[in-house]
Amino acid sequence: MSPLVSVIVPVRNSQQHIKGLLRSLFDQDYPNIQIVLVGNVNDQTWQPIRKWIQEGRVTTIEVQLPEGWTGRDSNLKRNTGALHAFGGILVFTDQKIRHPRNWISRGVAMMQQQQVPALAGTMLSTRSDGDSFWARFTDGALVKRNPEFRQGRILNARNFGATESLPITANWFMTYEAYLKMGGFPEDFRDSYEDYAGAWKAVSNGVSFYCTDDLPVYHKHRLDPRQIQREYIRSARGAAQLFMTFGDCPFGRRRALQVIGVMLMGTGVILTSAILVLLTEWLLLLTLTQIVVLLLVVASLLNFMKVRHWHGLFFPPITFYFIFIFSWHFMQKCLEGGGITSSDRYLQT
Repeated sequence: MSPLVSVIVPVRNSQQHIKGLLRSLFDQDYPNIQIVLVGNVNDQTWQPIRKWIQEGRVTTIEVQLPEGWTGRDSNLKRNTGALHAFGGILVFTDQKIRHPRNWISRGVAMMQQQQVPALAGTMLSTRSDGDSFWARFTDGALVKRNPEFRQGRILNARNFGATESLPITANWFMTYEAYLKMGGFPEDFRDSYEDYAGAWKAVSNGVSFYCTDDLPVYHKHRLDPRQIQREYIRSARGAAQLFMTFGDCPFGRRRALQVIGVMLMGTGVILTSAILVLLTEWLLLLTLTQIVVLLLVVASLLNFMKVRHWHGLFFPPITFYFIFIFSWHFMQKCLEGGGITSSDRYLQT
């Protein structure tokens, strides 16, 4: 008999996306699923799916945020959903996700085959968005934002900072026993990185993940550059909080070293250029400029070869810009301290 799987989705006025999400879950070939949607009191998400709620196809839970709550509330909702889940396997996903028909059956089979208590898959653009510039950038930039787990690997506390790719809550399977061992998702990460903080909390408590590219889901990526920039800012602040909160987390230290390297490199180039101008060493300044341009051209060609589309030629300079934005806001958050965000200005979706 197939074990009951509880799919937990935090929502927030998700009426634009909720039907597409639920249809992809209703269409699963796995026979034993409980769908748990967790939203705010009087959440607008429920309006277009009243019939499905009344038919009992979906369990909905409303949470009243504590007084003074600021920032994101996804992890609070995930923990609330887990309290109301009946399944022996908990599956976490997000409101903008679309799932292949065999997503749950394949994920459960992989957990059994690999004999692991937790599983993480990757995320790609939805097919309808896949040809747009910003979708290609999200999926195909040399510095990749979405997880990439080539050939599959076991993730544990020892190798947590070895690569850029970590489990994301858009595609996360876990036994209920492992969730209890993890101690739930940390609710004080309200800028971003709440999934990375949860993954570190899990592995540091002895839960191992099998991470694989063979279990993709499809995400409605942000296609507005302003929204993408806000996402980088949120990620930077979340990464800084991860570094300050979990001093023993190797991925947090990895991010801090990367930010230091970026800021030193940028400062070095600016200072060197300024000194060459003051000394009127125009030939050396021209040489330095040529080196920088050559590196950009090489990166552009590599990105073009990776995505096999002319869009890739423009990704490296955009990536460098976002890396700078990320580094700046990482340092800014560190200077502010590790407390919970006091403003929603970075949290627009």
